[in-house]
Amino acid sequence: MDTLRNAGTALVRRPGPHLTDGIVTHIPRRPVDAGLAARQHQAYVAALRSAGWRVREVPAARDDPYPDGVFVEDAVVVCDDVAVLARSGEARRRGETAGAERAVRDLGLRIERIKAPGTLDGGDVLRAGDTVYVGRGERTNEEGVCQLARLLGGRRVVPVGTSGCLHLKSAMTALPDGTLIGVPDHVDTSALPGLRVAPEPAGAHVVVLAPDHVLLSASAPRTARRLAADGLRVTSVDISEFEAREGCVTCLSVLVPRPPPEPRDNALGPVHRPPLPGPTPGPAPPSVRASPADARPGAAVRPPPGRLPGPRRRPSAPPRSTPPRGLITPDPPKPRKAAGNGPRRCSGGLPGRDGRGAGRLRWRTWFRETAGPLLRWTACCVSCSSLAAAAGACNRSAPSLRSFAVPSAAGSEQRDHIGCIRDSRLLACRSSATARSSPSG
Repeated sequence: MDTLRNAGTALVRRPGPHLTDGIVTHIPRRPVDAGLAARQHQAYVAALRSAGWRVREVPAARDDPYPDGVFVEDAVVVCDDVAVLARSGEARRRGETAGAERAVRDLGLRIERIKAPGTLDGGDVLRAGDTVYVGRGERTNEEGVCQLARLLGGRRVVPVGTSGCLHLKSAMTALPDGTLIGVPDHVDTSALPGLRVAPEPAGAHVVVLAPDHVLLSASAPRTARRLAADGLRVTSVDISEFEAREGCVTCLSVLVPRPPPEPRDNALGPVHRPPLPGPTPGPAPPSVRASPADARPGAAVRPPPGRLPGPRRRPSAPPRSTPPRGLITPDPPKPRKAAGNGPRRCSGGLPGRDGRGAGRLRWRTWFRETAGPLLRWTACCVSCSSLAAAAGACNRSAPSLRSFAVPSAAGSEQRDHIGCIRDSRLLACRSSATARSSPSG
């Protein structure tokens, strides 16, 4: 055995004596060698055992009147702990579910059934990750798909139309990473996230034995080489006699994976288990335990150690509940301030964003950006006219617009630029000083 772990249980059924009478729909009929078919089936079972699967045979009916009973996958669908007994669209195959029901019941699985008028073949059900693809064709109808979706619970079920093939798994299967591989001519690819095209029709039939191990038919050598180049371990088996009856490697078994083991103690110590949600009952802390004297009738009530007698404290408010992550909740409304509390603010008659002080701020902004520069420019023009008149009265040449001399109070002269004077009050003081220092007429 290549792997030491037990991968799970593989349900198989031996080929019956009437295999040559099997139903053929989409390929020409040819004779089948029953002895060679038995040897090929034994090699197929040996490949499952070598991959770590425990093989369990499904009992056949008396005299085995079902030639297609070897294709056990069509009789039951297993998903987790649920086994759904199929109801084939081919009435001649509906008796095959009796042996499959006994096998899955012995495994402890919950039994469900597809009921009329629904029809479903297990070969039309493909599980890829958390998604279940169900083929709608000759053996499975819409009612069967709807019943399966209800029985599987929260699984995402995607119907896929098929044409020119017996089952969905006759045209498409899944790789260990969930990638779909198949023949796009036989399936409705609009319902699929993507499809890797198989080099040959038999390359669309893949059985996942382990996360890095797959089983293929020997009639798909090019697909085997490509998957091996991708890093997968490929096992090929010859099933030519079953392919003559429209069978493939997926039809010959039902794989029931082993559930993950429960955590248990080991030699290194007990396995940590997270606590259950909710309060955990336990003994009271030592500071609030009652002493034996408190239990006697008439005994004086004594406070707990470390606490002085006095009035009982009000219980603290319960902690504020925090919403779960990912849930968006609106902010609580802010309490409005009652009228008469605090100084009253004027909004200046203009409504603002908060209604308090926004109007006054707008008046300040308007005065600073519009009225202030206008007033300073007016004062500057008036001062320039006064200075020019004073200079003409003293029989001196008129100062240029660029600069002029202004005598200060100490008698010294200071050159200044008209365009640089920003303060109107300073300009007015300088104009008055010039008028006083100039001689009268």
